[in-house]
Amino acid sequence: MNISIVLAAHNGHVHLEKQLQSLLQQTCMPKEIIISDDGSTDGTCELLEKYCRKNKIIQVIHSKNQGINNNFQNAVSICAGKYIAFCDQDDIWAKDKLACLSSQFSEKILLVYGKSVLIDADDRQLPESFEKYVGFKSYRAGYLPFYFYFSNCISGHAMMVRKDLIERALPFPENCMYDQWLALIASAKSEIIHVPEAVTYHRIHSLNAINNQEINRDKKSRRIKPSKYEKFVDHQAKHLTLLGKGLAESETLTPSDHKYLSRLFDHIKRSEKRFFDLRLFFLLLQKRHQLFHGNLLRECRNRALGCRYYRFLDFFNFKKVQ
Repeated sequence: MNISIVLAAHNGHVHLEKQLQSLLQQTCMPKEIIISDDGSTDGTCELLEKYCRKNKIIQVIHSKNQGINNNFQNAVSICAGKYIAFCDQDDIWAKDKLACLSSQFSEKILLVYGKSVLIDADDRQLPESFEKYVGFKSYRAGYLPFYFYFSNCISGHAMMVRKDLIERALPFPENCMYDQWLALIASAKSEIIHVPEAVTYHRIHSLNAINNQEINRDKKSRRIKPSKYEKFVDHQAKHLTLLGKGLAESETLTPSDHKYLSRLFDHIKRSEKRFFDLRLFFLLLQKRHQLFHGNLLRECRNRALGCRYYRFLDFFNFKKVQ
């Protein structure tokens, strides 16, 4: 099958071999497995070289301190397959993952993704659903373009894309995860197909680079934190980037939805100079069920706050440790 697997590796020696074995045991074998290693120092490189010598379809490229997005970008930029499947270093794939996802494509479909099942460090299945653990929305056909402007409902380890989507999406932006970026562009161009079967056993452990609740809690407890205004600027840049790209690529939106998103983009841009944008709040309120999850009113309120509000908070944040 004309499929490329791209795997981003970084100090993943503990669980990487099980993942590599699951890739090589697929019922539908890939054309190539491109692995980008981001400066591993724990024996990962030696393990990869061993597998390279035994399997001609495996190719390893090396970089250093690139980060997740650039690590995946290094791999996808040299892929030769018509379809590309993204792979985390510590998961385990179902044997029929490639066959299951690739069978769903047509000329109009750019992205297909399947169900993820959580496992622990010892391969035991966890009772909690993947969506609940990471805070993703459940899949709802018909609302997909709106899912990716402020959040995400598709994880890279469960997706397969057509190569022409990659060509539209590169380079991956710095302020947005690659999977949210790809899903946004795919949803702006065509329908996204969801496969209800489990295709990936996603491992949760203390060394996860993302979706790691322990690391997230540790980050929040650090003494030196970015200011509220700095966080606001980062989030503002991300949302404007996503909205702008979505509008530029839009082919699936109705004229009324396109008009709505254009207004949303303009209001978010203008909110930088305000304490609170009441018009933006009510605009977000109109499609809150498509745009957000969790506490919908709180999400709308938080997005309508402007930079002056966060500068005000920083000014009175006397407890901040320098």
